[in-house]
Amino acid sequence: MNYFLTLVPPLVTALFGAVIGAITVHWLTSKRELYNVRRDLRTEYLIQAYRKITNGTQRKELSDRQKDDMESALSDVFLLGESEEVKAAFEFMKRMDEGSGASANEVLTALRNSLRREIGLSSSETNRHFFLRFTRNHDSNIKIMKQNPID
Repeated sequence: MNYFLTLVPPLVTALFGAVIGAITVHWLTSKRELYNVRRDLRTEYLIQAYRKITNGTQRKELSDRQKDDMESALSDVFLLGESEEVKAAFEFMKRMDEGSGASANEVLTALRNSLRREIGLSSSETNRHFFLRFTRNHDSNIKIMKQNPID
């Protein structure tokens, strides 16, 4: 009987500690995995938004597809962006609505800085964006149309 009283309490305590430890580790792992899934989803959508906005800039006219992509990209920024990105997207949309020749530079800069920080890259040295656009001439050859910075 004395042997039983000296052996059981430490075993029960160890078992209780192991169960509590396992539950805690599971909870922390679940929380980390959820954070990573959210981060990956946000990063993926905002990279796509960056590309769509870039594709719609520095063009004489936007096709219907490019307009739809721009709308979709700005919606993604409003849904998943940080406050700086949302503010820049709102200002861009407001200037577009006013017809005052809106520049997407602020939105692209906010997205680029946020995405680079999110994936662990150093910040960009410049806030200028360069675009390479191609146009077809009458011989169906492709030439560089412009490489414009947005100021």
